Amino acid sequence: MDSACEATLVPKTLTDRFRRVKVQPAASRVWAANDTPIRINGEVRLPFYIEDRCIWTTSLVSEDIEEVMLGSDWLQEHECVWDFRSGNISNDGRSAVTTYDTKR
Repeated sequence: MDSACEATLVPKTLTDRFRRVKVQPAASRVWAANDTPIRINGEVRLPFYIEDRCIWTTSLVSEDIEEVMLGSDWLQEHECVWDFRSGNISNDGRSAVTTYDTKR
């Protein structure tokens, strides 16, 4: 998750693995935190799985990134709450993940 990233991004290597995934043209322009342009290869709709839930997500595709980046667009759409004290992250009102061991 990257709350400083405005748009959800997936690496091109991810979409290259699936023949049925159709990458559509996208006119979006994106820059990294250091003001370097990030090349956008298109836009795609992918299923993201969190436990037993499938969340269809529209993402920009880029060969310049190596991992999925859930941007603030996704975090807002799914009402994500990141409780830094407990390390819990919830989305759509359901607990999604714990980021660290709270028993330390």
